[in-house]
Amino acid sequence: MATDKVTEVDAVVIGAGVAGLAATVGARARGLEVTLLEARERIGGRAYTDTASLGLPFDHGCHWLHAAARSPLRELADRYGLAYYRGPRRWRLHLGDRWATPAEVEALLEEHARVSDALDAIGEAGRDEPVAAHLPADTRFPAAVAHHLTAVMGAELEQLSTRDFHHYEDEGGDWPVEGGLGALVARFGRGVQAQLGAPVTRVDWSGPAVRVHSPRGVLRCRAVIITAPTSVLEAGALRFTPALPPWKQDAIAGLPMGQTEKIAMRFRRDVFGVPDHTVALLAAAAPQTPGFEVRPFGRPLAIAHVAGALAVELSRAGPLAMLSFARDQLAVMFGGAVRDALDAHQVTSWASDPWSLGAFSTALPGRADARRAYARPIDDRLFFAGDAASIAAFGSAHGAYETGVTAAADLARALARGA
Repeated sequence: MATDKVTEVDAVVIGAGVAGLAATVGARARGLEVTLLEARERIGGRAYTDTASLGLPFDHGCHWLHAAARSPLRELADRYGLAYYRGPRRWRLHLGDRWATPAEVEALLEEHARVSDALDAIGEAGRDEPVAAHLPADTRFPAAVAHHLTAVMGAELEQLSTRDFHHYEDEGGDWPVEGGLGALVARFGRGVQAQLGAPVTRVDWSGPAVRVHSPRGVLRCRAVIITAPTSVLEAGALRFTPALPPWKQDAIAGLPMGQTEKIAMRFRRDVFGVPDHTVALLAAAAPQTPGFEVRPFGRPLAIAHVAGALAVELSRAGPLAMLSFARDQLAVMFGGAVRDALDAHQVTSWASDPWSLGAFSTALPGRADARRAYARPIDDRLFFAGDAASIAAFGSAHGAYETGVTAAADLARALARGA
């Protein structure tokens, strides 16, 4: 229950995910007194490594060090001595009745590259249009291509922006962290004091000071950094007094959360007979096929990745339906031994998580420039960070981290001007 206690601080950071942690560390390093509030009972947000469910590290959310060669999170992993895999992923494609030949797999990868290049060219030309309108008609593996694009961007192809696709910088490799990327973020956040179980209900910026309301009481401060996901803001769980200006609300509406979920399965023995770090795709006659990580780091695991409408449908059907779907798809590729050797499982539920309402930020067609508006501060008192505020690294942990660093610097400059 909220109390009448009012505490004075320089600034408040809302959300202890990657962006909020980076913002808090940056602001405190500049000598500011900052309180970090987190609705969950843990830090990390959508970067969360679960070691209990399967007895092995399983990242419910962020998993790869995207653009790893230049990622600040890869630099943190090196600093902490945390291992990651930077070798090749081995692709296998099942055609429903047989495994594709190496030449057919190569044709799929070439098709991925051809489609990506075509979409990138359209976005580079300034055209902000639905991705679905620009897929080549002669696509040989449409379900596998749809999985690739939907998994990368988090929404159906009709809801994806070619301009947003062009802006994303993915050079540098995607490297998984052996102990979990969530564990890396938790290590970064070690010692960053936060108030947990403290969901912010209202930010009142109507007076000369900002008043932040949570079950822990009221914090009176000079400025706030908001890192809550866009869909949470649009849902109104966090109220603003006065309401955010129309241009900011419009930006939030243009950047909904994309939907991706995972189904992780542990087996008693190796039932796959494939190398570690294999990516297995089932080119079924469906709008989208799931992708599977098989034997990551040599572990007896298969992790299904589903996205867009398929992720929403399965999430609504519940954990057992998610498991049944992934197990059956895996059995088509690897045989009935998959069912016999299944030992444990875990699924994600980001779509129904009240503090995320999705997996990562997407931009609707015609709305790629909303990211710039979303990142713009209001009145030198309300600052915004998170993957939605990143132009070139949206949907990634390092993008969220970088926006937190930027927000802390902007906030410090604003407070120095107003001192």
